[in-house]
Amino acid sequence: MRYSHRFFLYAPVAALLLLGLAASLHWLTAYQRFTTALARLNGHEVLPGVRLSYTAAETGGFPFRLDAVLKDVRVQVQTSHGPVSWTSRHFALHSLDYGDMHILMEAAGLQRLSWYDPRGTRHQLGFTPGLLRASVLGDHGVVRRIDIELYDARTRLFRVLHAEFHLRKDPHRNALDLVVMADRLRIDTKSGATPADHITKLRLAGRVTPASSWHGLLAGQAGWSQATAAFRAASGHLDLAHLSLAWRSAEAKGNGVLSLDGAARPQGILELSVDGEPVAHGSSKGLLSAVLAAASRAHPGVRIAFKDGVSYLNTSPVGLVAPLF
Repeated sequence: MRYSHRFFLYAPVAALLLLGLAASLHWLTAYQRFTTALARLNGHEVLPGVRLSYTAAETGGFPFRLDAVLKDVRVQVQTSHGPVSWTSRHFALHSLDYGDMHILMEAAGLQRLSWYDPRGTRHQLGFTPGLLRASVLGDHGVVRRIDIELYDARTRLFRVLHAEFHLRKDPHRNALDLVVMADRLRIDTKSGATPADHITKLRLAGRVTPASSWHGLLAGQAGWSQATAAFRAASGHLDLAHLSLAWRSAEAKGNGVLSLDGAARPQGILELSVDGEPVAHGSSKGLLSAVLAAASRAHPGVRIAFKDGVSYLNTSPVGLVAPLF
């Protein structure tokens, strides 16, 4: 009986030690793959047309996570009129070492964006956010959901208290569900602030169809140019089921359908109804100012159209539309 008692005493301890050893070996194997892949990607393409680089990395996360803190991260995306670059002073990456793809990312410190317009002019934008984080969910190496949150960002072009971006593969149809939200958004213009530039709330919900045209990009096997070409070839479009813009004294709600023309410019029609008492400023320029001015002239229903690189308010041209990339 004495040996039987010893078995029941030591067997659970031995089983626990074996389980811990197996978990440690699993983490070490995953950690080795993680650090090797991270080092291999530094200075190289993470997917076609997208290059990643950083100056230093600290890794860890034992026993259940894989963590990396990167310094001076730079992501460069090739576009039709020059590279778009994003740099972050500090960037943290967290991933589970088991199950499906689940990655959390955080950026801190100074963030810089640079891009080229269609005329070849380089632009730069810098800001230090209160919080910038994102999560990526997927399975079998394919991204199924992307979520991004931004708090308290101030730049020379815009200010926003809170913004969110959500994109997920619709489980019931060949589409991507898209949601964009922003609170207390102010667009700074060269001509000075106008009522149209102070947006208290922005909400956008829609569906990108078909999702299959973006599969190569979400699987890391194709770049932006291939994905957008597939999107246009499949007659892809964004069906905006809900769009709302709120100012202090007015609110515009509507819907519409947008797509891309051969030059990657938006084309389509948005129908908006404006409630409230918008303030008209005849000297103000821009599409939003034109919407408020039209509504203030006893036209509560307005139509915004994009065609051949020109934006129209009802039947009047109000500006040019540049290629998105």
